[in-house]
Amino acid sequence: MVDEALRLKEPAVVFPKVQFSSARSFFDDAEKAIDAGTVKPPVWNNELYLAYHRGCYTTQAETKKLIRQNEELLQNAEKFASISFLSANRPYSNSDFEEIWKRVLFDHFHDIMPGSGIAVNYEDAERNLTDASLRSQKILDGAFDSLNGLIDTRGEGIPVVVYNPLSWDRSGSVQIQAAEPPAGQHLEARDSSGRALLSQTVGSDAAAHKVTLDVAVKDVPALGYQVVRLVAVGSAARPAPTTLKVDGTSIENEFLRLKIDAHTGCVTSLVDKTGNHESVAQGGCGNLLQAFKDVPRTQDAWEIRFDEDVWDLKQPQSVSVTEHGPERVVVRIEHSFRAPTRKDGPDSTIRQGLVVYAGAPRVDVNTVVDWHEQHVLLKAAFPVNVHSDKATFEIPYGTIERPTTRNTPEEQGMFEVPALRWGDLSNETQGFSLLNASKYGYDAKDNVIRLSLLRSPQMPAPDNRIADQGLHEFTYSLFAHSGGWRAGGTMRQGYELNYPLIASVAQTHAGSWPAKQSLARIDEGNAILTVMKKAEDTDGVIFRFYEFEGKAGDVRLELPRKAASAVETDLMEKRGKALAIAPSGREVVVPTGAYEIKTVEVTFANR
Repeated sequence: MVDEALRLKEPAVVFPKVQFSSARSFFDDAEKAIDAGTVKPPVWNNELYLAYHRGCYTTQAETKKLIRQNEELLQNAEKFASISFLSANRPYSNSDFEEIWKRVLFDHFHDIMPGSGIAVNYEDAERNLTDASLRSQKILDGAFDSLNGLIDTRGEGIPVVVYNPLSWDRSGSVQIQAAEPPAGQHLEARDSSGRALLSQTVGSDAAAHKVTLDVAVKDVPALGYQVVRLVAVGSAARPAPTTLKVDGTSIENEFLRLKIDAHTGCVTSLVDKTGNHESVAQGGCGNLLQAFKDVPRTQDAWEIRFDEDVWDLKQPQSVSVTEHGPERVVVRIEHSFRAPTRKDGPDSTIRQGLVVYAGAPRVDVNTVVDWHEQHVLLKAAFPVNVHSDKATFEIPYGTIERPTTRNTPEEQGMFEVPALRWGDLSNETQGFSLLNASKYGYDAKDNVIRLSLLRSPQMPAPDNRIADQGLHEFTYSLFAHSGGWRAGGTMRQGYELNYPLIASVAQTHAGSWPAKQSLARIDEGNAILTVMKKAEDTDGVIFRFYEFEGKAGDVRLELPRKAASAVETDLMEKRGKALAIAPSGREVVVPTGAYEIKTVEVTFANR
């Protein structure tokens, strides 16, 4: 490239004047020209949307899922390893975390995570990401073991410590595997106060004599834990009261009412009971699976196209209630599909379990797809009972609004957009959020929001096993709410779907810690703690959070123990101004601007 630039400077070459310079010099010259009025640069006050390569949000779904899972697992491991470092003197290896992060970030690289590489990329990525997850899980398990040893777990039955990796108190469902009880008995789950919790058996392993329970755990403290106990009781034991009601394929809990058409599999009604708002547009089919002919004009894996043939999946093979217990109800919908453009090979099958939990405001859609299509795009669509010219999507450390209209060339180009954990259509009164646990492609037009689930490009990875053919398992969620996405709590719901409660079976023993406590917390609903880790160059602990609603104010960060000092840093952990610590020693108040990312380093006594 340098040689070419030198050649262009030769007098015999007819070309505009070329000179070597630096970025600093260029911007200095540009600033002078703007100040002098000789140059008036155009201003674009929006995202720099790339109107190409939209298929990269969806292609190679399994690699994208592994990357998402690794990111979340690593953050959980950092949080609890740093707590274990502070509280149990367990060694924390920054170098181990650095090596694992480098493995994961390697697969964020161009053409790997985008799905636009050759087949061998994804074989290598699977091995690399699987190895990274095993290393992270080993660190996390070790941290849990050391923390479990500090907790007083004495009491009847099997103690299970349920950990919450997020910075607010929450309730939710967690799966626990335990030894099956003696004949004639069943396992009852009890919280740290001894009260019965809703639970039901969702799996069993006769050979290993184990059962899997789904347990609804209430009020697990922020970035903390609660001890749950599994106690073998007789059949005469009185179960905890449930809020679930079932009538055919209509389900209700304290937050929502869901109706599913038994003939089409459509969600015909989803009511947010808080405001008694219907989320499905009149006559609409919610959670409609749509298959589109997807033959891009260029660049098969990179691009996406769904403006031609579309096949709505409204003739399921079966719609039935497969689980009806006190803790959850599952409606299973099974489809068989073969694109009319494909003449041979097996049908694709899609099995969805729409799950309503007692005490949960969303509907989880657990999906298993055996995919055999070629040049077909699969989307899940929801026609919302809301009209707005903007939809909101989560992006890294924030949100962005994008048009639901197609009035200008710029809007027409945004027919598929990227997002992290959710997209939302709302007005001031009500809204609907489509959450996901491993997907990145959305579109929102008029009152319909859709999530891209799978593609099937053939190039540059034509091998059937590689090009998204075969078995896929993933979850997305339907969340109806009152007010806009801020008032409705969409951001927290997206995090809770992606960072579930974690169960760790413990031993029974005395301990200095109570059966329930928070170890770090941010109470403000507009800020989320995303990172807690040991500092790179000191024995301090790094806390990173961000404000996502556009509201400046003080953020109160509660700490796991008394602090000696606290200081703001930048993202590279370079120290800035000192922060005041509350008289208790366990709270730091951090002035935070709208949409600001804050990083705080806290040092603790005796470290």
